[in-house]
Amino acid sequence: MKALTDYPNFFTQAMKLCFIVREDIYPDTIELQPLPKKQIYFAMWWIAHAPIEYPQHFKLTKQLKEQANRKARIEYNYIITNFMDYILKSRKDLRELYSTNTKQETDKFLAWYYIYGLKEYKATDLLTENQKKQLAKPSAEVDSKENIFSVTNLMYIVWSQREDLKKITSLNTRDEINWYIKWFYIQGCKELDLFYCLNPEFIKNLNKPVKGFKQNNNNTITYLMYLLWSYDPLINQKYDLNIDEQRSKYASWFKSQGAKEKGLGKLLLTSKQSPMSVSPLFLQYLTKDKPNQNIFGVNLVGYATGDLGIGEDVRMMVKCFEKTGIPFCVINRKPDKNISQSDNSIVHYIEKTPKYAITILCMTGLESIDLWLKKTDLFQNKYIIGYWPWELPNWPKKWFPAYNLVNEIWASTTFTQKAYADSPVPVFHFPMAVSIKQLTKKYTRKYFSLPKKRYLFLFVFDFMSYVARKNPYACIKAFEKAFPLGSEKANLVLKISNIQKENKQWQHLLMKCSEDKRIIIIDETLRREEVLGLFDVCDAYLSLHCSEGFGRTLAEAMLLRKPVIATNFSGNVDFINTKNAYPVKYSLKKIKKGVYPGCKGQMWAHANTSDAALYMQALFKSKNNQESITLKTALSDEYTINNCSIRYKERIESIRHQDLNK
Repeated sequence: MKALTDYPNFFTQAMKLCFIVREDIYPDTIELQPLPKKQIYFAMWWIAHAPIEYPQHFKLTKQLKEQANRKARIEYNYIITNFMDYILKSRKDLRELYSTNTKQETDKFLAWYYIYGLKEYKATDLLTENQKKQLAKPSAEVDSKENIFSVTNLMYIVWSQREDLKKITSLNTRDEINWYIKWFYIQGCKELDLFYCLNPEFIKNLNKPVKGFKQNNNNTITYLMYLLWSYDPLINQKYDLNIDEQRSKYASWFKSQGAKEKGLGKLLLTSKQSPMSVSPLFLQYLTKDKPNQNIFGVNLVGYATGDLGIGEDVRMMVKCFEKTGIPFCVINRKPDKNISQSDNSIVHYIEKTPKYAITILCMTGLESIDLWLKKTDLFQNKYIIGYWPWELPNWPKKWFPAYNLVNEIWASTTFTQKAYADSPVPVFHFPMAVSIKQLTKKYTRKYFSLPKKRYLFLFVFDFMSYVARKNPYACIKAFEKAFPLGSEKANLVLKISNIQKENKQWQHLLMKCSEDKRIIIIDETLRREEVLGLFDVCDAYLSLHCSEGFGRTLAEAMLLRKPVIATNFSGNVDFINTKNAYPVKYSLKKIKKGVYPGCKGQMWAHANTSDAALYMQALFKSKNNQESITLKTALSDEYTINNCSIRYKERIESIRHQDLNK
């Protein structure tokens, strides 16, 4: 079943998916344009860049070619096509050279486009037969009626852009025009690689016999052969075309080796080639990536070594599948170069290519799209499962093409499951495992340079997970409300990973934290065990997020018997309640444009910082009453490795017996 879309008919499946994830390609002038204009700009970007960035997905369809050659505007009676318009909008260097504000500048740009631009973008196939016919028409700028061939529009724009040719010929006399015509066909087309601009009818005329010679099968002299003979003085001296024997020798030499030696092969008429025979070895090569599609087992694809929350998701999946008895391997995807990759706990399971029939994508839907665009071979297995985290109430309709990548979706929370309610593929609720490995040492506050004998509220988040969503400012505000005097023995500890020091949001957060000396920032990279040690030495966990797909850090804090104060909204609602945590009241507000992917028209929570402050004060005052705290730190057994592995095994076995046999 195909997903609902609002995409134009010239968008291929690959274009739809790429359109979702490549928000980085638009200049400000396009970003503000209506959706149809943005889609046309993207389509032209696709033609220009996809052959290099996504060669396995690029195909210049008839509809896409037509769109590229549609009129964007008219400048001085010239049609500026969509692709020409895209080039000018995306290239500052060309805008400075060819402003198209005058006819002369427009002439120069069109000359660049046909002579150099299409080749630079590897888009020569965009040239239509009508455009070739226009280029082949006699130029109105040159009177060449009395010559063998006319100076065409293409020939004229080449001459107009070449100062060296202008010095040799002004195209004012018959002799000058004749020389230039010979140069263009014998030297120019080869030098500038302009063969793609010549329409078949024109090439056919070049291969017609020259009138005035006695012709037969052995000594036929075509116009192309005559142009070469009259242009090249060595050939001219060697062969006298008025003598039958010499004419036959020249014709024989040209056909056997001359055309090839002079680089004129593309100007010859060629018969259709017979189909190429395919060797058995080549057929084996075509199918070499497919032998394991029927082997039962699971390929777990994710950030296996990445020091980030979604990396922990795939590592927990490994712990679960170790218990299932189902064969599995791990395909590691490297995160952004700025993200630390120091967790080697599952590297012994990593393979370079998928081994089994079922693949589980332990990453977001957007990341799955990006992976498909770059590593299509990972999607050649029989059954694909998207274990997709998502943090907003709905999966945006413009992203529906992503559903076509998977056979089913696993949602880690009921919140995420509801977000995929309109999915055309089945959606199952499978809570993720949360487990804490026993620490190899006893960590102290001194290890993290934290103060003794003070109540520490901890918030851990990844800077790459969007500051607006994680909302550390709400934690700061609640902390200041809870402890307004400044003399209370309490601190707020912010552990932030994957920071970007030049980022304005980071600099703004630093400035805000610097206003209160009780706020402590830890921004260095810590090993997984060190992060858990940090949890252990703090007193309580605070998360006033706007939305969470799952909320792993909250669950881990609960496993470590730490009281959790958290926004009572989104994924974490599955495992926090008034019996085991401190849910914070909130109000739903519309998400501001641009602060989070796919946020248009969506809402998320703004935590009530006064409510959070009351909880913080209560915990601070009762810090010596361990019993009252312990009552609110229990995580349900639903999230144990053992229970999660049982659910995974049941579903995978069901797929094995039902879907894989279809």
